[in-house]
Amino acid sequence: MTLFPPRPPKGSEVPALSVALKQASFVALVPRLESFNHNEIQWFEGDIYEQSPSPRIIPIHLPLLVSDPIIFDVFISLDYEIRLFGDPVYSDHRPEPVSRTRISIDAISPLRLVVGGPLQLIPDFMDGWALGDVLGVEVQNSSSWQTLQHVRCDQNNVDIKHYPPLVALHGAGVDVDSPFWTNSIPRQQFNWVIYPSGLTPWGYDWRGPSVLDVFASVKALRTREPIIAEQFVAIGHSNGGQGAFFIASRYPDIVPAAIPVAAYLSASAYVPESSSHGSHYVDPTLGGILKASTAGGDNDLFLGNLTRSRMRVFHGGEDENVPVWHSRKAIEIVRSFDRRSDATFEEIPGKPHWWDGTLRTPSIQHAIHDLLHDPQAPRTGDSPFTLTVMWPHESGSLRGWQIRQVDIPGRLSKLTVAGSVVRTANVRCFSVIHHQTPLQAIKKALEIDGHPIGSIPDKEGEIWFLKSSTEGWERIAPRVFRETGPISRILSYGSPITLVVPCRGSNTHDRDLTLARRLAHNLLAYLGIDCDILFDTEATRHPNWSSSSGSRAVVVFGGPFENKYAKAQLEIDSPIEFDSHYPGCFKIHHKKFSTAGTGLLFMWGTHLYICGVDTEGYERAMRAFPLRTGVANPEWLVVGADADKWSTGGILGAGFWDYNGKYSNEMSWLG
Repeated sequence: MTLFPPRPPKGSEVPALSVALKQASFVALVPRLESFNHNEIQWFEGDIYEQSPSPRIIPIHLPLLVSDPIIFDVFISLDYEIRLFGDPVYSDHRPEPVSRTRISIDAISPLRLVVGGPLQLIPDFMDGWALGDVLGVEVQNSSSWQTLQHVRCDQNNVDIKHYPPLVALHGAGVDVDSPFWTNSIPRQQFNWVIYPSGLTPWGYDWRGPSVLDVFASVKALRTREPIIAEQFVAIGHSNGGQGAFFIASRYPDIVPAAIPVAAYLSASAYVPESSSHGSHYVDPTLGGILKASTAGGDNDLFLGNLTRSRMRVFHGGEDENVPVWHSRKAIEIVRSFDRRSDATFEEIPGKPHWWDGTLRTPSIQHAIHDLLHDPQAPRTGDSPFTLTVMWPHESGSLRGWQIRQVDIPGRLSKLTVAGSVVRTANVRCFSVIHHQTPLQAIKKALEIDGHPIGSIPDKEGEIWFLKSSTEGWERIAPRVFRETGPISRILSYGSPITLVVPCRGSNTHDRDLTLARRLAHNLLAYLGIDCDILFDTEATRHPNWSSSSGSRAVVVFGGPFENKYAKAQLEIDSPIEFDSHYPGCFKIHHKKFSTAGTGLLFMWGTHLYICGVDTEGYERAMRAFPLRTGVANPEWLVVGADADKWSTGGILGAGFWDYNGKYSNEMSWLG
């Protein structure tokens, strides 16, 4: 690409670039200048799912003579994914996978302030009454900092009938406002149908922030006039079908019934990792840790939680996108836990992935009517059931039983209840709501892992149990535990996310501010998540944002000797030791990292820290940020230069902290 200066020249003004890259993962613009440092190439995220209407604005920071044209080499990273390009046998009548991408680049003036655009958000109105609490105004600025004073909108309430809603989860790439989707389900006589956006057409595959959007949508409806119960019925097609499996199996007491249609079983079953480039170079132990970081999204591991739910699963017999065996296997797994489960499967002969009137098929309409009328499965007395959890922060209760903390983060935890006998595996703390369980009918004393606890009075509400140091169990008062889990949980604390960079005048200010602006763009464009950018001196004035006890999502750029806010947060009990003489260097457990090009990401409570030995290391850390599901992202991750050629095979260290936030010998790997 050649960039020509304006004619006539406009002083020293250098334009920015507006880059729209569709269905590709990254783009880098490298100027053909001898003075350019190739170790500082910046890779900008592409619009891989073609869901963002706004192009990326890339500022040009080069010592250019505006009278001279300059040539850039444009590098594009392509990914093949069946959801993007389809099965080549069906779409192109050839066996080889085909990737397609489009890129357009325009030069724009850096002095540009635009109000309004495709990202504006206006709630629906009915008879003049607003059905939402948020009005989003898009303001785009590519020049100096501007201040938006205020936006005001008055609203009223709307009357809502008292019936449980049907929550419809759309498929991948489907715009929630598309008439084909909102008209796919007939209006119900007594029930509201809610179409949550999942934040964007692709969202986060109905996990993490997309699940928060589902609950927020239901809450928004309920706040206008409380619904009889918090429960709702979920229905979804394709990616939305697996979303229905996800939300029903993680929150079975809130979503007691679901109708997944053409759903895939799990991401790893739908898009096998056997074709992943990095899989050919990864140490087996490291591979297990990387697998653990994405296991929370694999529905097949948690389908046993649906034995007390009402499930109606449908699939077209000639589905060319998601093979029908995914739904068959899902029902097989549910019924393997309890053959009496109210879970059924219907294969619709001759039908593809989607056809005209898919969700109006008579049997699907009958299922909608049946489950909305009676979403609760009949209770089966003392019949045993098992609750399986990966990360307690993204899981609810099953018949009142809820896992609150795991023993070894990164491993599955299970709680099996058979009458008054409870067995646990990798559980450190759990609770039970007395009136939601058969305990009130049990005359025998409760027994946990062979230890008698005694009877529980009927007047008790929620009871908490903690594993004691003697391997027994003791009653405790409810408490808040330090959250553990993969880096992607930074997306699950709500919006906005605060990005903290070193203040003006610091050696790393320009670099870290550029990184923060890139991350803010990515989060808004691809996940619909807002960000605030603060200097470290401003952030230190918010002590309630503590890494260990706060609830606000914060991303910190730089370690404690580069960022004052990081220093305040990490000076006590940090699991990583930073070198005061060489600020970019750090030590984890017994291993020191100081090689050029090394990047680091790690979660510490509700905070994510992005660090690097040098600028090249920061770039690698940024590329490892989990903007998409299925990206390996354990709680801490060290990436080296070999990642450029070996992908995950270039990881130098990875793992999860223990439940106290310390180095975990069981779930960590150092190369």
